[in-house]
Amino acid sequence: MKKLIIVGIAALSLIASSVLADANPKQKRIKKHHKPPVTRQVDRVRTENGFERDMTKTNAKGETATRHTSVVNDKETQTRTRTVTGTHYNGGEYSGQSVTQKTEDGYTRDATRTNSQGKTTTRSVDATIDKEAGTVTKNISVTNPEGETKDKVIVRPLPEKKN
Repeated sequence: MKKLIIVGIAALSLIASSVLADANPKQKRIKKHHKPPVTRQVDRVRTENGFERDMTKTNAKGETATRHTSVVNDKETQTRTRTVTGTHYNGGEYSGQSVTQKTEDGYTRDATRTNSQGKTTTRSVDATIDKEAGTVTKNISVTNPEGETKDKVIVRPLPEKKN
């Protein structure tokens, strides 16, 4: 009974403070942090079998970051290759590549990423789609720059089809 009274009092105080805040518009409210402005230039070009995209961002200090993305689709092998290279505002460079291939019952994806310190992480996904059960099961393996590998399995419902 004591817990119920305490919970009730807490709920009433929250409601009262909310009503009082609405009644007094001059009361200070907590504001989210504002990010400084960033200008962004994006150029995208469609290619015969994919696309190329270049993005340049400039922050309030005048520092520039870049990102180049290239996507190539091979219909014959049912493979999609995505390559990314870029620079951070501090000049550090990074790169990555992922290759996704359709399989009989889902897809596989192998990815490699190298950060600005030259450290590489690899990730491998083997996804199986079970239309009867309405699920997708992903077996994921990630190897960090120190060579430690972690494996996990994720089972999710398939997204509903939009009409």
